Formats: sequence, structure tokens, C-alpha cells
Amino acid sequence: MGDPAKETVIIVHGTWAAPKPDKAQWYQPIDGGGAAEGFVSKLNTALQERISPAQCWARCANGNPIFEWSGENDWIARTRAASALADYVAKLRNEGWRCHIVAHSHGGNVVVEALPQILAAPMSSESPSKIVTLGTPFIDTRAPMQKREKWATAFYRSIVWWSGIACMLVASVVLSAALAPDRFLLDFAEAFRISWIPIPIRIQIILLGALPLITSLTLFAYRRRVARTQPSHEEGAAWIQPQFLAIGSVMDEAWQILYHMRNVDDPLAVRVNLKSYLFSSVRSRMSRAVDIEHIRGAQPYRSLSSVKRWFLVLSNVISSLLLIILPMLVSWEFGFSIIWCWVFGFGFLLLVLVAMGLGGVVFHRDVLEGPFYSASGAPYRWFFRLIAALLSLHNEVLTYIVRGNAWRIMVVMAMGLEGYHLELPAIEQQRPSPVPTNFVKYEDMPKGAERNALNKRGAWVERHLKDISQTFSKLVLSAADMTALLRTIEEDQTLIHAAYYTDDECIARIADWIANTG
Repeated sequence: MGDPAKETVIIVHGTWAAPKPDKAQWYQPIDGGGAAEGFVSKLNTALQERISPAQCWARCANGNPIFEWSGENDWIARTRAASALADYVAKLRNEGWRCHIVAHSHGGNVVVEALPQILAAPMSSESPSKIVTLGTPFIDTRAPMQKREKWATAFYRSIVWWSGIACMLVASVVLSAALAPDRFLLDFAEAFRISWIPIPIRIQIILLGALPLITSLTLFAYRRRVARTQPSHEEGAAWIQPQFLAIGSVMDEAWQILYHMRNVDDPLAVRVNLKSYLFSSVRSRMSRAVDIEHIRGAQPYRSLSSVKRWFLVLSNVISSLLLIILPMLVSWEFGFSIIWCWVFGFGFLLLVLVAMGLGGVVFHRDVLEGPFYSASGAPYRWFFRLIAALLSLHNEVLTYIVRGNAWRIMVVMAMGLEGYHLELPAIEQQRPSPVPTNFVKYEDMPKGAERNALNKRGAWVERHLKDISQTFSKLVLSAADMTALLRTIEEDQTLIHAAYYTDDECIARIADWIANTG
């Protein structure tokens, strides 16, 4: 049993709060003037008032380093920090210290991920340690991985099982062949063209049959040994588990942004399949082209009288027939190739279509009897609108893909899950997913602290109204915008997200939990 007076409080900071050479962070011990106003001093005073031997960074009084991590908004950085925290706690326990942990923001995810290693280590005291998380948006990145690992393990076990059976069958066949007559073995060797080394053939086959048998038995024995030596956190949890208090608030700015970004329906995604989207895009593009043509003075086909409509129809039919028949007549009369005649004929027809289509848009009522000429080009303009819409389909496909993935990319960057190719984990506030329900107690931030923080946030909004308006006035917020907003929230101590460690009422609740007085 360790010295009951050797109790220390480890503070795990959140994202973007790593130590800076030109700035004292809120979790660092401060010497000199103003030290009494810091979180460390206030919590130490509150613990002394509750007659608790625990002190923040008590082990670091002799120049030992405090715990710190990179503070990057990245799940890999948090995983590395969890491993470092487990080693840090294990070292203190080996020195006889009882370790309490206070974690803010994503520092709580670092603690939760380090829990399995912390629980597996022996304790220096019979009394359980205490853990407090402040405003942590719990993100369980391990559960999807463990689900996939569980499936892979089951698949591996089935492979091992059936491989062992196959090996035993091969061993039985080969060993049986070893007991067969020599003529059978010679025929077998000749059929498979086996060049035997100068050892009796019966011994070779016995060794060949024993090899898969030994391999399968070794695999089974190793698997049973791993299962027996696998540590079970549940068995030792009764006396190793610390007590876990999660403090949060639905008004927490970081929680609100991350939670709603993760759970809101994708505002950018297309709600129909690709085929329907492309069809509607073609129709929409053609409809907009018609509106643009009307703005530029083009006349619709229906603006003509019935006589002029029939005249245009007949003239177009006759012209088309002439362009088909005339090349044949020219070919028969002059002996030209009919294919080349048709090429020239359809080339002339295409030229006419271009002239009618473009002229119907460019010319208007005051040029060359514009209304009739413009209306007569309406069918040709429809043809060109269709071609232009079809040629733009590759852009529509790209737009469909971008709209389907842009929001997820923003959410991934905001959650710090770049490179995480599994399903995005849910964001919890009251209980981290891998921790048992009866192990965690959740409490809302004290109402007085929340009320004071809301008042300060009102002043903060007034100071940053211009910046916020500019950010949200953009057509599409980028991931960089959301990252900058989250960084501002994390660093500004006048917001609710920082009130957990700046408000006296919150600090008093932390001290009550660690001292076991409330």
C-alpha cells in the first residue's frame, strides 16, 4: 500500500492547448503574481478546504515534467497521447502515487482511450482514483475498429479451424500411403514426378504426413494459450476502476457544433440517384437556355401563325428530302462517289442548322424580319440546346460526386478523423461508449456557472459578430472555416467551453468529486 498522502491530480488539456513558450496555459502551475487566479491554484485551495491530500501536479514540485500532448485535432494524435498518458500514470503508480485525472474537451477522449491500459496496471493504493471530464464530446473511434477486428478474428479462427482439419486429412492420407505396398508408392512418385532424396521412401512420406499434423496442433495450442493469457479488464475492474464524473452542457459551443454537424442530414447531398439527377440537370439546363434566348430576343415557335408554321414544316421537309435525293442524282449523273456526295450534302445541312440556330438567337425583330426568322430557328435551337446539355454531363457527374462527399469531408476534419475510413462514430456527451454505464456519472454544468458563461458569451458574440457574419455568409462553409471557429472556441476563456475550468462553482464541484465529499 502506498503513502496515502501521495496523491496527485493530472490535468489533460484539450485540442490546440499544447504548451507555448510565450503563454502560460490554464492547466500549467504558475509561480509569482497572479498565481492564485489560475485553475491549478484554485483547485488546490478547494482540495485543501476539503481536507484532501491531493494536489495538482504534486509529483512535479521537484522539477518533474507535467503531462502534455500535441493538442492536434487528430484521432491518431489522441491515440498517441492516450498511450503516453497510460505510461505516465503507470510510472507514478510505481512510485507510490495515487493519480486523479481532470481532462478538458478532447483530453477526455485521451483519458477514455487510455483507460484499458490504466485499468490493467496494478494500483499503489486500495482507494480508487477519480476521473473528471469537462465538456468532452466523446468520440469512440475504437468501436468500429474492434467490430472489424472481431470479424477478422472470427474469419481467422474459421480459417485456422478448417486448415487444421484439412491438414489432418492430408496427414491421414499420406500416413496411410506410407503403409501401402511399395509398388503403390513407386506409382505415386512416378505419377507426380517426385525426385526423392536418398532416404527410404517410407520415412519421407511419414515425415510429409506428420508436418501438417504438427502444424495444426501447434496452431490450436497457441490459440488456447493466447486465450488463457489475455488480460480481462472485467475481472480486476472491481478494485482497479477509478470513479468517473463527466460534466457537460448542451450549451457548450464545441459540443453543439460537433454534435449537430455529425447528426444533421447532409445539406449538400443530392436526394435522388445519379440517373434522375442527370435527367433533371439536362432539363434544367435546357430550360435556362430557353429563358436566356428569350431575354436576348429569340422568338418561340408558337409565336407564329398556323400558316407560317405549316410553311416552315413543309419547307424543312422538302429541304431535307432534297439534301438526301440530290446527292444521289449527282452521283448517278456525274459518276461521283455517293458517299462523298452525301457527306457534302449533310455538311451543307449542318451549316444550315448552325446558321438557323445561331441566327435565331442573334437576330431580333429589327433585323431581316426578325420575328419570323427567329421563330423559324426554334427547332434548330432546341437541337443545339440538347447537344450543349449532353456535353455538360461530365460536369454534372462531378458535381454529384462533390456534393455527396463535401459535407462528410467537413465533418471528418472538424472531428479530427482524417484518414479514418470506417463509419464515423457517434458523438456522446453523457457517457463514453466503451465505458460501462454504472462506471460513469454524468452531471450538467452547475446552473450558476452556465448562467455566468452565457452572459460572457453574449459579450463575446458582440465582439465577434462581424467575423461570425462573414463566416456564415459564405455560400458553402469550408472545413478550414469550421476548424478556425473551433479553435477560437477552444482558446477563448469567456465562452461556456472554458467555463468548466474558469468558473469557481465548476472548480468546487471538481474538488468535491476528487475529495469524495459530494
